[in-house]
Amino acid sequence: MRGLNKKPFLIILGLIIAVNFLYAITYKIIPRVDAEAYDEIATNIVNTGEYRATLTGPVELDGSITRIGPGYEYFVAGHFLFFGRHLWVIWLTQALLYALTIGMLAILTTRLFPSTTNNLKILYGVMLFFGIFIDMIQLNGMLMTESLFLFFLTLSFFVWAKIIENKKQNIFWWILLGTILGTLTLIRPTGLIIFILLSTASIYKLRKKALLPILLVTIFFLGIQTPWVIRNYKVFNQFVFHSTADGMNFLSGNYPGNHGEFNSDFPLFQEMKEKYPAPTEFNKQAKAWYKDFVLSHPLQVLKIKVEKLTIFFSLAKTSGFWFHYFGKIDQGTTILISIFQNGVIIGAQVFFWIILIKKYFKDKKINSREVFILFTTFALMATPILTVIASRHRLPFVVMSFPIVVFVLSLILQKPWKENFKRVILVIVIIGIATTIDTYLQFGKLKERIERVKSAKIENSRDLNV
Repeated sequence: MRGLNKKPFLIILGLIIAVNFLYAITYKIIPRVDAEAYDEIATNIVNTGEYRATLTGPVELDGSITRIGPGYEYFVAGHFLFFGRHLWVIWLTQALLYALTIGMLAILTTRLFPSTTNNLKILYGVMLFFGIFIDMIQLNGMLMTESLFLFFLTLSFFVWAKIIENKKQNIFWWILLGTILGTLTLIRPTGLIIFILLSTASIYKLRKKALLPILLVTIFFLGIQTPWVIRNYKVFNQFVFHSTADGMNFLSGNYPGNHGEFNSDFPLFQEMKEKYPAPTEFNKQAKAWYKDFVLSHPLQVLKIKVEKLTIFFSLAKTSGFWFHYFGKIDQGTTILISIFQNGVIIGAQVFFWIILIKKYFKDKKINSREVFILFTTFALMATPILTVIASRHRLPFVVMSFPIVVFVLSLILQKPWKENFKRVILVIVIIGIATTIDTYLQFGKLKERIERVKSAKIENSRDLNV
């Protein structure tokens, strides 16, 4: 916490926990869709010791393996085992994890951009801004993977930064990093990309000295994965890394007309589901379809990837279209807040990219820190662009933009407005184009969501026994 004032720092973390937890216990959101699946799987783990969505039918046909996991499911099961099925305990834990995530991001920001400590008011303001980021507040009040994934994601960068800063290499920290990255990957397979990113960055930084550390990280990373892979091999008699969700997402997220979002309501998906009821076989056939599609229609694949890229910078993707609100006013307000907050964060990202592009063409180079930030950004965008994307899937990219938001705001406030006016206009134009394209492609879905808000078809759950 070099350069940070401990008192305001801790007060802000306390406020983040309070706001997130109060939202959760106010709305008491009933588990639906993914959250309901996590709830059922965790309940079965505790009651029967089996990782299953249902207790009927053969396990090889069970839908649990189609869910991203198993890290979050065991996280929920652990809470159920020690505290009973009290959702408020999980909401409180998730609020705490999110606060710690913001705290670590603030500390990482001062390491990436030391000049940001010159005006700590901006840093503290951004901490509050992200701490009450409505998209995350909503998910922290559900049984969703985001808060746990973001915590381990940020922790992996935090530990890696500590290792690189320390001239004396301590084996313990490398072992810890491998364990964290292994756990991260069990929560979401995106962790594999982060493992590759940090391993590559370590080799670049340490050169010949990186051999033993990378070996240790790899051993413990694989050690965390191994029990689950063995379990899957025993159940399905074949190698399943984490789940069979990848094939389903490759098919749905790249099928023409879906524009990158998840949708199972199209003929090919339903035909394959009927023909291949076993999740492992469906997964194999879906990935085979994607491979053939890439090879036979490369231009169409490229078009779909561009459509997905626009979603990352679109303000039409807000998290205000859930079902738990009390009425039109709080839902409408949530949508507007989400648009504003996403606009600021995504705008800062675009602004930063404009600065780097200009710097590259002017100086013909950018420094290693900036390269690392860019590669981290690409890594967080990679999985959604390859598979399926929605507002939830871009949250790691959005939340991990924290250091960039601090840097860009500091830069804008330090210089006369005229110097940044053209850049701000360009940012607005780029986001406007992305939002327009996304709205055009998803107009039917957006119209249906707006109609749902107008008709107040809302399922609030204040009577839920938490």
